[in-house]
Amino acid sequence: MSFASDMKKWAEKTKMKEDQAIRLATVSISGDIIDRTPVDTGRLRGNWIPSVNAPIIEQTDNTTPLTEEVQSTAAQATGKVFYLVNSLPYARVAEYGEWSQPGTSKTIGGFSAKAPQGMVRISVQNFKEALKKAVK
Repeated sequence: MSFASDMKKWAEKTKMKEDQAIRLATVSISGDIIDRTPVDTGRLRGNWIPSVNAPIIEQTDNTTPLTEEVQSTAAQATGKVFYLVNSLPYARVAEYGEWSQPGTSKTIGGFSAKAPQGMVRISVQNFKEALKKAVK
């Protein structure tokens, strides 16, 4: 079964329109990614920037998650491509555990102690599993 067919079945099962289901899923997975992002200064979490049809590659000094912006952008994304991008250079390091200074209390074997399995990969995996269970 494909992700698209799982989404369609879930929408039918919950009696939602497909675009509503996709919007809800987009907001849910985006929120999970943001929530799983490790916080030191908050800047990494505050740099998840949502957009439609093209990624926004910029950095901000924002330390507050753009939760409302994710919701409003997801509402505009029906039938389009939704992006959630973090352009900070250490976002990849946090996701894939590439810290070159092991031994601090913030890292374990190069991985963030707060997000040892990353933010995006684990959120996507958890969502796929939850969706599979929901359509059964």
